[in-house]
Amino acid sequence: MKKLIIIISIVLFLLLCLFGNASGENLIVTKAKAEIGNGETEKNNAGPDIRRYTRGRNVAWCAGFVSYILDESNIGLFKYSLSAKAIYNEAKIKGRITDNPQAGDLVVFNRGNPKSWQAHIGIIEKVSSTHIYTIEGNVGRYPATVERFTYNKDNIKNLLGYIKTGKSF
Repeated sequence: MKKLIIIISIVLFLLLCLFGNASGENLIVTKAKAEIGNGETEKNNAGPDIRRYTRGRNVAWCAGFVSYILDESNIGLFKYSLSAKAIYNEAKIKGRITDNPQAGDLVVFNRGNPKSWQAHIGIIEKVSSTHIYTIEGNVGRYPATVERFTYNKDNIKNLLGYIKTGKSF
């Protein structure tokens, strides 16, 4: 009986680590919230936080931020990437595009021409019946930081799509 209790405890602990914290919040969201306010300090696309998100580089960092958070959350669904469009394309191939986003999923926006390589990506913090709340990095002019944004669900400019990060959908 003790062995069964230990096994159940370990399984519950692992599930908690993968899918949420003690408050029930998604681990991806928890990790992203901890980064709010961090960002550029030296110049545009540069600084210690940017290098942490981008594995040592001073470059455009929205996708690096998302990849960093997914790695920190032990979500091994996608290759680490500095390209929002590459993450979206990999998600498409893996069948991870969804019309029903939830907390911890990703939102991707076109930048400029929808057929170009350029895109922007963020993490969905929560979803209401009318709005999507996100945590995104590298939005706006220097010094850009990790910030919260709110979008009207029915009118998100340049929306490319949503990526499901959960184990099932």
